[in-house]
Formats: sequence, structure tokens, C-alpha cells
Amino acid sequence: PENAIDPARFSLQSSPGEGPLRACFIGRMVPYKGPDMLIEAAAPLLRDGRMVLDMIGDGPLLPGLREQAQALGIEGAVHFHGWLAHSEVQNVAARSALFAFPSIREFGGGAVLEAMALGLAPLIVDYAGPGELVGEGLGHKLPLGNRAAIIARFTEMLKQLEQDREGLAATGQRARAHVLDHFTWPAKAQQIAAIYAQVSRTPAS
Repeated sequence: PENAIDPARFSLQSSPGEGPLRACFIGRMVPYKGPDMLIEAAAPLLRDGRMVLDMIGDGPLLPGLREQAQALGIEGAVHFHGWLAHSEVQNVAARSALFAFPSIREFGGGAVLEAMALGLAPLIVDYAGPGELVGEGLGHKLPLGNRAAIIARFTEMLKQLEQDREGLAATGQRARAHVLDHFTWPAKAQQIAAIYAQVSRTPAS
């Protein structure tokens, strides 16, 4: 994927502290990114005080998402930040341990990469860009399915991760190290230069 990050823009590291599991969502509030599915999936943990959710982004679904949270009785555990300047996103995201992102149609998955750069463990649907970015040991990928299946799988995984904070933190650190090694712009330039060097050494047929 043609994605990379500038470490200067993602200089903070995940520091969720004690208390409930803190997760965040970053993206436009549109149907295919699944913010409503995330809220429904997380509702049992949010209602029990075992989880807090930061929703970063704006879009046509936002008013309905606020109503959804209220109807589920979890409005106190879901924080809607609306649109934030790119420079401010990390200030909110770095308070989380988990990036929860049930999007079902992503090309590159830039938000996933940026969350990983901050040391957040990603929880995603295994499809397209995000599925390629989240390799073995770098996060949690759940199979693509219909709406009910995705919600059920996210609910189960959130419950598991809430019980394994040390493992979650370790996954986030591996994700961060992987991004800083392979997905900075200088690292991408080196990869491309290596390809050109290899091609230039190949005799013409």
C-alpha cells in the first residue's frame, strides 16, 4: 500500500493508564467504516464501565451515532470528538490502547497505520489495505462477514482484549516498531530504490 507516516507527526506513544480499556476510532462517520457497528459491539463493555471509546471524525452518521449511544445507555462512555486537525489527532488517540476499526471497504488503511505508529494495537476487519498492514503479531484481524457477524466477532474480541492488557500493550509496541522500521517515508524510498537497483541488474531478455 502506498502509505507511510512522518514520525514527527506521530511522536506520542500509547499511554492508556489504569482503569477501563480505552479504544478509539478514527475516520469519517460513514456507513462503510462501521462506526455504528463498533458502538453496538462495544456496548456491553461500555455499559459495564469496563471500556471507554473515543470517536474521532465527522460525517453524516454522527447525529445518529450520538442517538445510538444514548439509546444504548452508554453516552457517558463514548466521547464524540468530531473533526480534529491532523496535528491534534494523536493527542486523543495516544490515550488509547486499542484502535477499533470495523471498516469493510478500505483501500490503503492510512488511519490503521497512523494508529499503529502511536503504539495502538489494531482490531480490524481482514479486508484490503488494513488486512495487508496488520501482519502476524501486529494486531487482530477478524473475518469479513455480514453486519451481525462483524458485531458479534468484535464484541467477543473486545471482551478478550479487555482481559489481556499486557498482551494488548505488547502488540501495540510491536506494531509501532514495525511501522517505524518499514513505513516511514525514508524507509519507503529505500524500498523503491532497492527495487530499481534489482531491476537495473537484471539482463534484458
